Amino acid sequence: MNNALKVTSVDRLSPNKGKQRLINYIKTRCGQAEQRLMVMFIDNAQRITRPEFDYLADIDEQITDAQLRLFIVFFRQSDASGVDVEDDWSEYPTHMLRRWFMGSHAFLPLTGLAEVRHALDRFDRAACWPGPEMPYSRHFAQAAYDEGWRLANEAPLLMEVVSEIRVAANLPPTEAWPMATFTGAVRHLLTHCAAKTPNFQQFTKDQIVEALAVSGYLRLEFVRSRLVVSEAA
Repeated sequence: MNNALKVTSVDRLSPNKGKQRLINYIKTRCGQAEQRLMVMFIDNAQRITRPEFDYLADIDEQITDAQLRLFIVFFRQSDASGVDVEDDWSEYPTHMLRRWFMGSHAFLPLTGLAEVRHALDRFDRAACWPGPEMPYSRHFAQAAYDEGWRLANEAPLLMEVVSEIRVAANLPPTEAWPMATFTGAVRHLLTHCAAKTPNFQQFTKDQIVEALAVSGYLRLEFVRSRLVVSEAA
């Protein structure tokens, strides 16, 4: 956590000193921003132990005593393979439940053509690098982009290929596409296909099949469906 917040630490820093350093960091950043609320995001929260929740509770109490507020968002995956299981909030005592587990919000897969098109459109307009005049999709396919090509227009072909490889692998039909393999496939399509294809105009089916393989799409889908992984994956 200290590294993510860019709080310096040493190998032998005691838990109490580390806690105080984090508290001071929160107070300082709130003061600099002239805000009384800090929102902290903790990834891989399924790994947090009971003592670590108590550790966070101590931090929260001291922040409250300083008339500030700490709002923590826990990003947790109940199974590393992506299989959903029931939330484990019922395993914790009431004082911890009131503090940390009053609300849960599922991060669901993209579902259907409209949502996939919308997500791809973010690469065309909202996500830019290195500046606002350079959307991601234009960065990797500038000539095609400037001639009217848009990544969002590839959505129907993407969904068609996804459906075809599911049928070939004897997977049940679904419109759900987990973000992990979606972003992996899009990354490959932009960085390896669009950027490296001379006079690129649009993606081919073979390129999409390759991108899905690189993203691990079939492997994850076999696990999500609780099926034995085939050689195709």
